[in-house]
Amino acid sequence: MGTTEKKEKRDEKTDKPETGGEIVAFEELEALKRAGLPPGYVTDGFFVKAWNNDFKVKIRYADIVWIEAMNNYSHVHLRDSRYITLAYNLGKLEAFLPVRYFARINRSEIINIHCVDKYCGNSLHIGSHLFLVSESFRKYTFSCFNELVKKV
Repeated sequence: MGTTEKKEKRDEKTDKPETGGEIVAFEELEALKRAGLPPGYVTDGFFVKAWNNDFKVKIRYADIVWIEAMNNYSHVHLRDSRYITLAYNLGKLEAFLPVRYFARINRSEIINIHCVDKYCGNSLHIGSHLFLVSESFRKYTFSCFNELVKKV
C-alpha cells in the first residue's frame, strides 16, 4: 500500500510553510521595510512621556479603552481603571492611532471600538460608561460594528 503524503503549501518568497499567521507577519515585516523602520519596530503600542513623569512609558493599543480631551491635554483611560495624562491634544493623538482599533465619536472623545459592549441610538456603552456619538461621527462609528440582523 502506498502512503499519500500531504504536500504543504510553501511561500514562494521565503520557502516557508504557508500559514495565515506567517503570511500576515511577513506582510507586516515588508511594510516596516518599505517605511524604513527596523524589523523589531514596536507595532502593538507606542511610547510616550506622561505629563508628570520623566520616563517614557509604553501604552499598548489593546489596553486603551477611551481617550478624552482636557484642553491641550488628553486623558488615556486604560483597562485597569487608571488613566495617563498626556501633553498632546486629541487631534494629534487621533492622527497617531491605528483606525482598526479607534474611532472618534465626538469632539472630545476617541474610543477603542473593540471595547464597546452595547449601543442604541446615538449612545455607546463601555462597561458602566456611557458615550454619546455626535451626528458627524455617527455613520462611520456605527459602520464599524458587525451586526446580525434578522431578515423578515
